[in-house]
Amino acid sequence: MSSARSLRALRRFSTAVAATAILALSTAGLANASSVDVSVVDVTAPTGAVTLTAGGAGGAITINLSVTGNQVGTATFEVYRDWDLDNGVFTGSNPQEFTVAPRSAASPATTFSTTGTVTVDDDETAGEYTLSFGAFDITNSNQTGAKLAVGGSSSYEVTVEEAVVTPTNNAPTVAVTGVVDGESYAKGSVPTATCQVNDIEDGPSSFPATLGPVVGTHSADGIGSVTASCSYTDGGGLTDTDSVTYSIADPTPPAISYTLTPPTPNGANGWYNTDVTLTWQVTDPQSPGSVVKTGCVDQTITADQTEVTYTCSATSAGGNADEVEVTIKRDATKPGIFAVVDPAAANVNGWYNENVTVSFECSDGTSGVDTCSSPTTLSGDGAGQSVTGSASDVA
Repeated sequence: MSSARSLRALRRFSTAVAATAILALSTAGLANASSVDVSVVDVTAPTGAVTLTAGGAGGAITINLSVTGNQVGTATFEVYRDWDLDNGVFTGSNPQEFTVAPRSAASPATTFSTTGTVTVDDDETAGEYTLSFGAFDITNSNQTGAKLAVGGSSSYEVTVEEAVVTPTNNAPTVAVTGVVDGESYAKGSVPTATCQVNDIEDGPSSFPATLGPVVGTHSADGIGSVTASCSYTDGGGLTDTDSVTYSIADPTPPAISYTLTPPTPNGANGWYNTDVTLTWQVTDPQSPGSVVKTGCVDQTITADQTEVTYTCSATSAGGNADEVEVTIKRDATKPGIFAVVDPAAANVNGWYNENVTVSFECSDGTSGVDTCSSPTTLSGDGAGQSVTGSASDVA
C-alpha cells in the first residue's frame, strides 16, 4: 500500500452494537520476530470479533504497535486508523505516522498506540469478514546498516448484520367537523362537534370533540363563545390538532322602555307646558349587565323645544338589538299679544273725532299661535272706552 492512495470517505450510520477491537502486541512465537540485524514493527490482535450493522455507526478499535531489534538511523512508518467494508473489501483511511528513534537489538520494545473505527456500507451483505492490520510506507534515514522493516500483522473478525429498516410513519390529519369556525348558532340548536381523523397507518376514525369553557357566559343559559378542539397521536408518536371557535347567540333582543314625568302631556296637542323628565329602562334576562347601550340618556327637559326625538338602542351579548324612540314637545312660555290702534294718534287734547279700530298682533316662538282676538271698532262717543284682546298658543 502507499500513503498516496486516495482515501475513501466514510459514511456515518446508527450503531447497532457498540464494539471495540483491541489490537495488542504479542511478540512471543512470531514468525517475523526481529533479529539483531534488523528492527521490525509488529501489529497483532487478540482472538476476537465485532458485530456491526450494515449502514450503522462504526465500531471503535484500538491499534497497538511494537518495534523491536537493531535500528541504526531514525525511521518512520504509517498505519491506517479507519477502515470501511464495501463489497467484501476493507479499505483503510486516515493514516497516522509514527517516528522511531535509533535503537539497539537489546533495547526494550518501542510501543505506540492509536484509535480508529471500523464501518460497514449500508449495502454490504451480511456475513463474516476478516480485517488485516499492518504497517506500511516505512522510511529510514540511514542508507546502510540495520533498518526498520515490516514485521507481523494481525487480523480481526468482523460480523455484519443486515440493517433494520424502520417503516415510514406518516403524520395523521385531524379536523373538527359538524360546526363552522366563526359561525353563530341559536341557543339550543348547536350541532355536535366531531373529531375526524385520517391516518395512513391507523386508518380513519372519529370521536367527539373536546368543548372548552363558555367564554363570556351571561346567564345559566350559557350564552357566549365555545372552542371545540381535537388532538390525535398515532402509534408512531406523531400528533395533529385542530380547533373551531363558534358562538351561541342570545335568542331574544333586550327590552327597552321609558318613563316620562308627567306621564302624559299636560298641554294641548301633545305639548308639555312644564319641565319633563325622561328615564330609560333597558333589561335583558339572558345577558344582564352585558348589554351595549347607545343613547339611553336620562334627562330633564327644562327649555322650550319643538319636536325633539330621543333614542335608546341596545344590543345583547348574542348580537340581537332593539331601538325605541320618544318625541317630546315643550312650550311653557305664554304667547305674545300687541294692540294696534288706527288711527295711531288722537287729535288735540287726546280725543279721537272719528271711529277708532283696535287690532291685535299675536306671536309665539315655539308651538305657534292658536287663537288671536279679532279687530274691534269703536264708533260711539264717550270717554274711557277700552278694548281687550287675548291670544293662546298651540300648547
